Amino acid sequence: ANVGKSVNYGFTGNGRFEPTSWWESNVQFTAYYGTFSSAYYNEMQISKYSKSSFNISVNNSIFLNENKTWLAELNFVYQATQQSDFDMEYAAGNLDLGLKGMFFNKRLIVALESADILATDRARLKNLYNQSLTNNYEDERELRFSVTYKFGKRHGGDEVREQKVSEEEKRAK
Repeated sequence: ANVGKSVNYGFTGNGRFEPTSWWESNVQFTAYYGTFSSAYYNEMQISKYSKSSFNISVNNSIFLNENKTWLAELNFVYQATQQSDFDMEYAAGNLDLGLKGMFFNKRLIVALESADILATDRARLKNLYNQSLTNNYEDERELRFSVTYKFGKRHGGDEVREQKVSEEEKRAK
């Protein structure tokens, strides 16, 4: 429903780091300022709310062998308290762990992943207009086992690119 007007301003930055030959890390950070205004509850008076906030996401791959076919994954997401319409959503975080093995020239991938292992990704909020509180306990933790196989012919990426460049050079002559 169109209950009001929401405006957000902010920026996002991300980077990929390799602290060691066996550790890759991707980090994303977003900071923003949000406003919300509405006359939904009272047509005679406009309610206005605003809040600055941020979130950060860190995804780590730790290679357990030299061929990089066995890896552990450790991922973390944190969302600071933020304004969402009439609601103030309280901070929440999420920590995930995983183990992955790749076989047959990385065509077969076997993975075991666990999401929200600390059970901290909870929806908790306060309605700023009427002060009502919501504290949802929806257990989003999960343990997932997956097997993936990639069918089809593998293309030699560099060889195909070189061939196309060579063909373009011949046409240009």
